[in-house]
Amino acid sequence: MMKRPKAVVIDMKVILAAFYVFSVLAMWTASVTPAMRNTGNPLFFFKRHLVAAAVGLVIYFLCSRLVLKRLLPLTPWLHLFSLLLLFAVFLPRLGVEINGARRWIDIGFLRFQPSEWAKLTLILYLTASFHKEAGGYRRLGDHFSLNNYPLLMTAVTALLIFAGNDFSTSIVILVLYGIIYFVSGRNPKAVMFWASSALLTGLLVVLRGGGFRSGRLDSWLNYLFHGGPPAYQLRHSIAAFQMGGYFGRGFGSGAYKSLLPEAHTDFVFAVIGEEMGFVFILGLIALYLIMFYKLIRLSDESKHDYERYFLLLTGSLFAFQSIINMGVTVGLFPVTGMTLPLISYGRTSFLIFMALLGMVRSIEKDIMRRIA
Repeated sequence: MMKRPKAVVIDMKVILAAFYVFSVLAMWTASVTPAMRNTGNPLFFFKRHLVAAAVGLVIYFLCSRLVLKRLLPLTPWLHLFSLLLLFAVFLPRLGVEINGARRWIDIGFLRFQPSEWAKLTLILYLTASFHKEAGGYRRLGDHFSLNNYPLLMTAVTALLIFAGNDFSTSIVILVLYGIIYFVSGRNPKAVMFWASSALLTGLLVVLRGGGFRSGRLDSWLNYLFHGGPPAYQLRHSIAAFQMGGYFGRGFGSGAYKSLLPEAHTDFVFAVIGEEMGFVFILGLIALYLIMFYKLIRLSDESKHDYERYFLLLTGSLFAFQSIINMGVTVGLFPVTGMTLPLISYGRTSFLIFMALLGMVRSIEKDIMRRIA
């Protein structure tokens, strides 16, 4: 009888189960606040998160059966659709503005963030564009192909997201391009030049553009470098960590989650820190590190460049988004509105990450068969 090949590092089902436990606990306690109790539906966000978690499992199962290479020729058109959705957020009666940012599309029965979908399609598009063995649809000069313009497509994506007042996501989009440009063996000096130019341009626009973006950045810079008072959210976030100590105040006993404006999304990490303590936080960070290490190991085991590109881009997105979210809660970065992957509330983000992990699982199964 043929022996079943072992999973690389840790079985994906075990990692996902751990994420689901962390996520359900965090969403339940972040939803139970005095403000939510007064609404008559104190578990509103928790119930909606459970629905997203159930749908996420279905999406993961379906994506784990996709063959990535067969999907590559379709990726330019998938990402072009993402660009149309990013443009649609600026249309009246379709795009929704919340807290000064236009990031959502509302079609009555469903509200979602096109920028989250764009992360998925951009990763697929860049994987196809830099794939050395992609066949005739990528040969330069043969005929017009969207795959021939990865920098242009990435820049347009970042600009549309930035125009919707989502500076952090636009930076992550540019970082993804820099990563695949570097790992594909291109000139690293060119990567540094374009990355630094994009960052400096973005900072200049933010600082001179006025509005809430520059206000947030000014407040953060004043706190970080001049000892000024932290912003309202950061002040309560830091206090929550301090009150949590090593082992927390107890599950559901947090006081500062009622004072944090986005306790269930941007600052769920602070809620976890107050109620479950520093030891529990280390466990969550270790879980992200295990996921990232697994993706790196899978990329090392792969024999195909398109698999390596996809795995490294997915791992980079997990790493950067989790680092930014955690860093915001302790003052390392200005407030951004970026979710903590697979933990905080944000149904579009949750489903997109489950789709990415489903495709990772599909690649892992192929690798396991090859190395068995």
